[in-house]
Amino acid sequence: MVTLHEAQEDYIKRWKKNAEQHFNDCDYDWVASLVAKAGAQRILKVGCGVGYSTLALANRGIQALSIDPIPEAIADVGVCHHRGEDTVNFKVG
Repeated sequence: MVTLHEAQEDYIKRWKKNAEQHFNDCDYDWVASLVAKAGAQRILKVGCGVGYSTLALANRGIQALSIDPIPEAIADVGVCHHRGEDTVNFKVG
């Protein structure tokens, strides 16, 4: 039987791979452009996962509070912090 922790680790691993590909393909830019077009300056992103969609928002200067219930997912958002984004705040919740 798979434990909850094992299932979460597997989910994060699969989603990180898929999300990185979506980010590289600029798929998240489309969503970020809609948010920017609506004039939003700040957003609350619930279920942010490993943070790639949040990074696309930050790249457009949109402040984001991103929340995910899985601590290991938040631990993997280093990609955003390593790019020096100061418009992003990640929380576990």
